[in-house]
Amino acid sequence: MTAPALDIPRPPALPAPDPKDSTMTSDDATTPNTTAPTSTPGAACPIRVGDEVVFARRRDLRAEVTGVFSDDGLLEYSVRTASDERAFVRPWDLLPADPGLDTPEWRQRMQRFRDSQREDVRARIRQRQNEITDRLTAFAERIETIAHAVFTGEIPDTTAVDSAPLRTEFTARDLDEDLRRLAEFRETVLEAGLFTPDEL
Repeated sequence: MTAPALDIPRPPALPAPDPKDSTMTSDDATTPNTTAPTSTPGAACPIRVGDEVVFARRRDLRAEVTGVFSDDGLLEYSVRTASDERAFVRPWDLLPADPGLDTPEWRQRMQRFRDSQREDVRARIRQRQNEITDRLTAFAERIETIAHAVFTGEIPDTTAVDSAPLRTEFTARDLDEDLRRLAEFRETVLEAGLFTPDEL
């Protein structure tokens, strides 16, 4: 049974865009993962499974980190409160529960990790965009070739398995799927608070 959502706004990502609410439930159908990587080539996340944390904008709400996950390359933690309510939270939306651990050095480590995630995401988005652009360019050239053939009266054979129209149809479907995945990844990045729409 799902518990009512708590009013837990997504905290600033040191800094971050406007926060969004995090939904917490009393169910946890996902098996916590304690082995997923918590670092990128640029930095390591200062939060580990088992740490006691608080939400940056709800410091009265204490939770334990129970698992770490990779959401398309973006780090995400599962947390559980004392009342057994659970949520998936980005690491930069959390702070140490012990005020003595919430030091400038800790925040600098988190900022470096967030920056490294930003750079990784920026590079991956650019790579995907370039790959899709190249394929779209080749696709457009193929369409232009077919259009010219039709214009000159050379009607392509649409029955052969390897016919140009069929290959074009399959390519169009693949491109449509790639564009959908890219749009979903961009949306995930925005929801994670790593970028604003203008930055992407």
